[in-house]
Amino acid sequence: MTRIFDSEIYIDKHDKWIFRGNEITKEEILLYFRSNLVSNDKGVYIYNTFGTLSEHGYVQIYGFPCHILHVEWKEEQLVFFTDDGKELPFGVLEIYESDAFGIIAMDPSQEKIKYRFNWNAAKDLSKFLIEDEMDIYLELNGAKISIPKWEGEITVPLPVNFES
Repeated sequence: MTRIFDSEIYIDKHDKWIFRGNEITKEEILLYFRSNLVSNDKGVYIYNTFGTLSEHGYVQIYGFPCHILHVEWKEEQLVFFTDDGKELPFGVLEIYESDAFGIIAMDPSQEKIKYRFNWNAAKDLSKFLIEDEMDIYLELNGAKISIPKWEGEITVPLPVNFES
């Protein structure tokens, strides 16, 4: 049986993870939480298991729970290295231009979990970007790929049954 509950964790607009008013700063805990985030139609939760027991602790998101730390050209593809322990190739990870946040990323299989680029990753990515008066493009292997505008939300509330 899966226990489903409000984890009392939220990610603030500055991407800090907060539990009961206190910032979570331990990197190993943040890595565990980030690598176990799951998006569904109700919201985003941290998936946790204890032997045969499992739980879904839902979180509120006001910022970006995950970040792109590094971008590199590897084995003939653009690869994004993230702070949730993943190496995601372009195509699996999609990038968008946002008026409010610059370039952001998302794995479409986890569409409510967005990634912000840190400064180093943005610099890495800039080697592959072209900008004209109207749009920003990604240039890979001589192909010019338009980066779509992100019109959606970053904020993810708790499921309705947990809201007070």
